[in-house]
Amino acid sequence: MQRRSASLRALRNSYLAGRGDLLGREVADGLDGALAEPADFLVCVIDEACRIRHFNRACERTTGFTSAEVFGRDARDVVLPPDEAAELGRLLAQLPPHGRPLRRDGRLLTRNAGPRLIAWIAESCLGDDGKVAGLVLSGLDVTEGTRKTGKLRLLMEEQGALRRVATLAAQGAPPEHLFQIVTEEACRLHRFPSAVMQRFDDDGTATIVGRYSQHRPGGFEVGTVIELEEGLANTQVARTGRPARVEYGRGQDGVAARMRALGFRSSVAVPVTVNGRTWGALIAVLQEEETVAPETEQRLTAFADLAAAALASADARDALEASRARIVSAGDAARRRLERNLHDGAQQRLVSLALKLRLARAKLPEDPSAASELLASSCDELGEALAELRELAHGLHPALLTERGLAPALAALAARAPFPVDVSVDVDQRLPEPVEAAAYYLASEALANAAKHAHPSCATVIVHRQTDTVLLEVADDGRGGADLSGGSGLRGLVDRIEALGGTLQIESPPGAGTRLLARLPCAARSSTRFDGGRTTQ
Repeated sequence: MQRRSASLRALRNSYLAGRGDLLGREVADGLDGALAEPADFLVCVIDEACRIRHFNRACERTTGFTSAEVFGRDARDVVLPPDEAAELGRLLAQLPPHGRPLRRDGRLLTRNAGPRLIAWIAESCLGDDGKVAGLVLSGLDVTEGTRKTGKLRLLMEEQGALRRVATLAAQGAPPEHLFQIVTEEACRLHRFPSAVMQRFDDDGTATIVGRYSQHRPGGFEVGTVIELEEGLANTQVARTGRPARVEYGRGQDGVAARMRALGFRSSVAVPVTVNGRTWGALIAVLQEEETVAPETEQRLTAFADLAAAALASADARDALEASRARIVSAGDAARRRLERNLHDGAQQRLVSLALKLRLARAKLPEDPSAASELLASSCDELGEALAELRELAHGLHPALLTERGLAPALAALAARAPFPVDVSVDVDQRLPEPVEAAAYYLASEALANAAKHAHPSCATVIVHRQTDTVLLEVADDGRGGADLSGGSGLRGLVDRIEALGGTLQIESPPGAGTRLLARLPCAARSSTRFDGGRTTQ
């Protein structure tokens, strides 16, 4: 502190002695030693006319200007931004001769790196008349720290916004509500005055599904259909699946002209991608004086991804509900079919058999020969009824599958096909019962469809186990053209397999055969049951 006071006294004496234009090296070194011991501590001395009289090495490194370049020049013309230049004059005029140093934050211009934010402490230098003869400004460059703080604050705000949207998506909020919330949160976080979310339609148009605007109402409301015209950001996103920026120039027509009429001059768009397909876009629209940071696309993409996740979740819920409805409908149809088959087949035979047995009992005392013929006929009819019941039971669940497993059941299935079927089963042990049933019925339905519609010359059925997954492939060389929407058989198989956590792929180009590939999880699961008070696994 004593060294610092001595340096300030030496500085004051240099002014009084008329040597202010040429501060001695000793005085400069004294100031550097007293005020700039840390290498990054800035020291700048100005006189009462705001001319720079000392500019230490830290100032040189920070600004890119040398001390010789700025010495004797008005600080307001060299290193201060115009909007802060007037503040220096007021500070000189208002700084009290005695009192505590003043704390100020201000920007310092650099040669080519943009302004730096400096935390200054201003102290007065006094002349013999007791008036302020100059300022000693000492400070630290806090630009990076301020930027980091700002980025951290923005990151926290962004995480909060994303968390709010994600919570709504997890709670099953309707997609149209989520579109609106995503658009609003993106605007508020990034200070966008206006933004829309669009869904791309198959007819070359886009429909607005979410909108937020601080500007005057009107134009491009939710539900508005927009043509995907050349020169628009949404058109570029739809075509490339990548972010895009565009300017709306004069002379454009269509949507671009409408945007200019509403006061917008540019837009930034990022894709909303659902299941690998560009579903739509999130678009920020800007007026003449409005700009966005270079990393805007990256930050907007986070919100677009949440919208995509919400869409995928909603699609999954819809698919699940549709699947459940199909399963219930298929179960009802199966019960009605079983009831009809029993009524029209085995039940009618059993009714007829009961009548014949009553008639045989009535004839037995008087005409044993006729009664014997009736009993013989009844035995034949009973055999036919039993055969029909076995056939029905076989359709419900084949006994061979239950008793001997998947390989023998598939072999029997192949033997009944009207064309050669090569079966290969690479499984070293019995699979879980639901997996065996799903694999059997997939092969059964695929071969039945091939026989009925494709008329192939041959087919293959391959079953292979990979650790906790069973792969089942059924392929034929028939006509192809199989379609899930063509009937309930394949659709029901998809539901059965997905209910087990598996997947089913169908490849059936017209004229090139059909290939069904199912992946079924079959990880061993431990089951716990209670037996006489003892727990067993």
